[in-house]
Amino acid sequence: MKRIQILFCMVVVSVTHTLWAAMPQVDHLTPQGGQRGQAIELHLHGLRLESPQDLVWYDPGIETVSLRSEGDKNNHVVASLRIAPECTLGQHRFRLYTLRGLSALKTFSVGPYPQVEEQEPNNKRDVAQRISVGTTVEGIILNEDVDYYRFAAKRGQRVSAEMEAVRLGHYTLDGYLSVLDTNRFEIAVSDDSAQFLQDPLVSFIAPYDGDYVIEVRESSYGGNPQARYRLHLGHHPRPATVFPPGGKPGETLDVTFLGDTRGSFTQQAVLPEAGNGSVWAMQDTQECPSATPVRVMPFEWYNEVEPNPTWKGMDTNSVPSVPLAFHGIVGPNGDQDWFVFRATKGTYHVEIFARRLGSPLDPVVTLFNAAGKYLKGNDDSRGMDSYVRWEAPKDGQYFVRVQDQLRGGSSNATYRLEITPVAPTFSLNFVEFKRYTQQRQHIVVPRGNRGAALLGIKREDFGGEISLNIPDLPPGVTASVFPAAGDLDRIPVIFHASTNAPFGAVLVNVDAQQTGVENGVRGHLEEDVELLYGNPNRSLYFSTRVERAALAVTQPEKFRIRLEQPSVPILHGGTLDLNVHVERDEGFDKKIRVRMIANPPGITSAGEVSIPPGKTSARYRLSATGAAGNLTRKIAVIAAVAGPEEATWVASEAIDLVTEPPHVSGNLALTVVQQATEGNLFCTINSHRAFDGHASIRLVGLPQGVTTEEQQFTNGTATVRFPLVIAKDAKRGQHKNLFCYVEVPTPGGKAGQSIASGGVLRVDAPTAASKAPRTIAKVKAPAAATPKKPLSRLEQLRQQRKKGM
Repeated sequence: MKRIQILFCMVVVSVTHTLWAAMPQVDHLTPQGGQRGQAIELHLHGLRLESPQDLVWYDPGIETVSLRSEGDKNNHVVASLRIAPECTLGQHRFRLYTLRGLSALKTFSVGPYPQVEEQEPNNKRDVAQRISVGTTVEGIILNEDVDYYRFAAKRGQRVSAEMEAVRLGHYTLDGYLSVLDTNRFEIAVSDDSAQFLQDPLVSFIAPYDGDYVIEVRESSYGGNPQARYRLHLGHHPRPATVFPPGGKPGETLDVTFLGDTRGSFTQQAVLPEAGNGSVWAMQDTQECPSATPVRVMPFEWYNEVEPNPTWKGMDTNSVPSVPLAFHGIVGPNGDQDWFVFRATKGTYHVEIFARRLGSPLDPVVTLFNAAGKYLKGNDDSRGMDSYVRWEAPKDGQYFVRVQDQLRGGSSNATYRLEITPVAPTFSLNFVEFKRYTQQRQHIVVPRGNRGAALLGIKREDFGGEISLNIPDLPPGVTASVFPAAGDLDRIPVIFHASTNAPFGAVLVNVDAQQTGVENGVRGHLEEDVELLYGNPNRSLYFSTRVERAALAVTQPEKFRIRLEQPSVPILHGGTLDLNVHVERDEGFDKKIRVRMIANPPGITSAGEVSIPPGKTSARYRLSATGAAGNLTRKIAVIAAVAGPEEATWVASEAIDLVTEPPHVSGNLALTVVQQATEGNLFCTINSHRAFDGHASIRLVGLPQGVTTEEQQFTNGTATVRFPLVIAKDAKRGQHKNLFCYVEVPTPGGKAGQSIASGGVLRVDAPTAASKAPRTIAKVKAPAAATPKKPLSRLEQLRQQRKKGM
């Protein structure tokens, strides 16, 4: 099996620079889908759609014959498509590739029937649009709109209708379907469905020869010009679920489809080689427009054998061992399914798949020991499906029970229960850049420049170092990959496109494995692309998982960014200013936004810094906490032209950031002074690492009217004295935010750190004695090597009492 599927287009163009490059934005498409085996023109509408080059398809079966811009506003692209006769029905994912970059992922639906457009007026039953059974209608639901369609059927025929709306991934249309007879009575009705949630479906046997009417609307009579739908009307089967609901990769099964209006039926199905799969119901040459999902995993599975309503009396002579899966159906009237299995002492995942496979079951899973004693259970840790992380206390036999949460059930309430040992695993995904968007969930590399991707690492029971592998990159593109230590949950990747890299777009695999361990843990990209949000609180309604990353080589940018390698480490509790440089093309003077790709653990920074017009550099300050570790990490920055659009972000090369423990720590003594006087504040120095030369130390956080000077000290100094001058109008009260900032000489320069936080200085009003005119003698500071021990606050109060103050 190829490790990469390349959809790479070689194009010869005359590249002209824009003021800045911003990603193409596809807002909607018409039609929403097409018929299998046919050619179609797809219209893409949005913003910044100039120079269209290709559609990058994640799924096979659709060929992009040509692309052209329509009009002169760069907001309309027409794509000529050819859909293969064997193309899989359902949703096909794609991105539009232009010389600016890649659009967000969109979906295009492939159906089995010829398509027609909704014809208005059809908002009343008497003016219902006439269609034929075996048709897909593309329509729009406006606010308070109802669409009616009239069709003819013969008595005894199966008629099935289903609505694609939320599954199109464009608008949260909560659909409603109703089939009316000639007397306007409802024959079949559907709001939501267990299979497709907000997308309804109906299936019935026609009771007479003649006309019927389908009513299509939003469930609460809402609507919007973007509320588009596809209505499939045919004689196809429409099962509820399939049994068994899973199997092994590549396995050929005889599966039974349950819940069809004509009754259950069996057909042969071949499961996919990897990942979750689907099977399509077909009967009398009529194929269901939507698949029934199944679970595919490489271990043994067992179907339930009725009766199994209790653990008592079960056959325990031939007990299967984990890992395994049990398949069953929770029938009506409080049915319970019991299974027995063997496990060794250890930790296990016990997970049930029901709602996620379109079953109406709301499952509850419960574990028992060999004597029938309760161990652990769960109702809905996986949405409405159950999951238990369970610790088997010893080797032996155990029982597991599956039932409906409300003690209900049905003949279609299928499930798959998996029991597998907990093992170290990880997967990769694009780190979210901006909430509720797909920004930077793909890779864009301008020609002659760098781009970057920030990949998240989702670890489960695994803390080892991993190394990335991105095989078969397109010509002219290279990738700098770095190992990710076990404490990292994200890893940057820097891509570079040569000045003659061909323009094009590809889909690449992103693989990773445990570093330096033969047969170590492996993982790959598993990106859940979130397509549709809605009420309440921008809940996620529809997403799709992709396992390859989209990468595009785009037109050159007018600037390049460079991050200067710092000559000193960043110390725990300290700061470090990174020098960021921009190289501008002649005549280009836009404001540049700069941000870190990611901060290593224990490092914080500003969200962004800017390089204004006329400037070629900026400082980017990093701060280190005490948890930064004694490590060297790879860091880089990304930069884009400031603007409201989703911009192209270019990247710097990665540099090393060295973090080291502090050389010193310290404490500030509580000090009390009076206005219009002078005093001393002492900082106790604790040495941790030796250094050469003189370190500087500044007192930070003094209140208004209190001043001092920077001091110096050498390795081994125990105390530093800060002489204070307190003005007569110095701010009185207790000031609790004092600390010291130290710069320690290192071979590359001076490394800074903060010490002695939480120091307190109290400024009092002058006493009667201190108000008398007097000359304040200058106090000569003691030698740094032999400082006097500072008085404690208690000793200061004792001396004041002796003086009668």
